[in-house]
Amino acid sequence: NTRIAVCCYAGDQVQVIKALDNYLQHGCPVVVLSPEDSPAEIRYPGIENRFAGKRAYIGQDSLDRQREHLKVLLTFPEQFFLVHDADSVCLSANLSGYLYEEPDVLWSNLVIDTIPEHVVAYPPGFPNVAFQPPYFLSRKTIEALLATAEGIQANPTMPFIDHYMVQLAVKIGRASCRERV
Repeated sequence: NTRIAVCCYAGDQVQVIKALDNYLQHGCPVVVLSPEDSPAEIRYPGIENRFAGKRAYIGQDSLDRQREHLKVLLTFPEQFFLVHDADSVCLSANLSGYLYEEPDVLWSNLVIDTIPEHVVAYPPGFPNVAFQPPYFLSRKTIEALLATAEGIQANPTMPFIDHYMVQLAVKIGRASCRERV
């Protein structure tokens, strides 16, 4: 009941193809999500390609594309999603059971942000962290994130998806940062 997603753009296509075994190893359906203006089309059995949003590495267009990609995920029937960037993989073929035990959690790699310019730019109440892919989340969590996403603007100091995901989680009240090994 899990779908693997890989977020990329046309320039990442070769990298994604080289990492296909890492995405297919889970035995789950795979979708490649890329911008409409820079589509990555991976032609391989079991891979579906979908396009939404504009190509942008950072800034509002990248955040808007992330929101559109989350909407695309909700068009699939699965209840759980492992969402990669082109440069992230899960080394284990088995997805840990704890991921499924708490369906309201947005799982990610957690990076403590100590960059001085960022530390002073965090809004009050926000943890000084970035959520980096891969993300593991449920349909319910995606729906909650999208319900709060309208109107969130890129922080001019930190206009990255990694911080946008924190903004969304804080806005829905689910930004508790826990370590899991």
